[in-house]
Amino acid sequence: MKDFRENKIIINRVKELFQQLLLILENEGDYEVNYAKNELAQNIRVLEGVLSNNVDAAEAQEVLGQIKTSYKSMYPPRGGLSDFFVWREDYEERLKANKQLDDIQSELRDILTN
Repeated sequence: MKDFRENKIIINRVKELFQQLLLILENEGDYEVNYAKNELAQNIRVLEGVLSNNVDAAEAQEVLGQIKTSYKSMYPPRGGLSDFFVWREDYEERLKANKQLDDIQSELRDILTN
C-alpha cells in the first residue's frame, strides 16, 4: 500500500486531469457526455475533500478505488467518453484539439488502471 504522500501526489494529479477533461467536455461536448461531466464534477469535489482533510493512507486508497470505478463507468462500450472526440473543420486544429484530449485520457488511464 502506498503511503499518504504518494497517494496525495496521485490524487492531486488525477484532480488536475479531471478538471482539464471536464473543461473540454463542457466546451466541446453534447448531451451524450452529460454522465461523464457529472461524474467528473463529483469526483473533483471528492478529491478536493481528500486533499483538504487529513485522511490516512487507507482512506486515500479507498477513495482512489472509488474514483477508478467511476472513471471506468464513463467509458461504456458505446457512447460516453468511448466515442467522444473534438470536431474542428480544419484538420490541423482537429488534430491539435484531440491530441490534448488523448494525452489527458492516456495519463488518466495509466494512473487509474494500474
